[in-house]
Amino acid sequence: MRRFEYAGLESRELHPRVVAALSLERGGKADALGLLGEIVARRTFVPEGFADARDYCVRALGMSQDQAFRRLRAARAVHAFPALLPAMADGRLGVTAINTLAPHLTDENCAELIALATGRGIEALERALRARATPVLGRASDSGSPSVTAVGIATEPLAPAPVGPIVRDQVEEPVFAAPEPITRRIAISALVQAKLEHARALLARVTRAPLGGPASRARRGDARRRRA
Repeated sequence: MRRFEYAGLESRELHPRVVAALSLERGGKADALGLLGEIVARRTFVPEGFADARDYCVRALGMSQDQAFRRLRAARAVHAFPALLPAMADGRLGVTAINTLAPHLTDENCAELIALATGRGIEALERALRARATPVLGRASDSGSPSVTAVGIATEPLAPAPVGPIVRDQVEEPVFAAPEPITRRIAISALVQAKLEHARALLARVTRAPLGGPASRARRGDARRRRA
């Protein structure tokens, strides 16, 4: 049997092999992921009484919950794309790098993405994947015709839509309703009410007196004599 090919193994061989592989470095970890992917695909943990693949990893392989999550995700990726295993065995890829690549992998780009990840840290790999996914706008050719972007859209700028003159009569001005008067009632004593009535009567008498009456003329004459 060739390395990293597990389909020919008996189901009873998978568990002892993955336990042994987990104790080794690099190549052993690659074997462990490959075997784990085969175990998950066959669901051989079910007859052994485990609830699911994570339960198997925690109880049978001694992984933490976080380790089980990360290893299972990577195991599914290497089972779908076996070319990842040699890259992991020789140190080009690790579990985190495989999990970073997993959402982007296809049969056509697997080798390309392995090369993209080689020699890069995780942050640099994430930046490279974002840059790879971003379409690059083309430039106009020498002939003057607009080029086409990576998504098939012409890059020639669009002319702004014509804007006609605004006719004032066509603009509807908002109509606001007049506010209703606010009435407040205040309790006052009889003495205060009598004083208010007296002040109101005085004010009414003053406002009714003509400006050119005798009293007004007498006051103006007194003022002239004082000045003289």
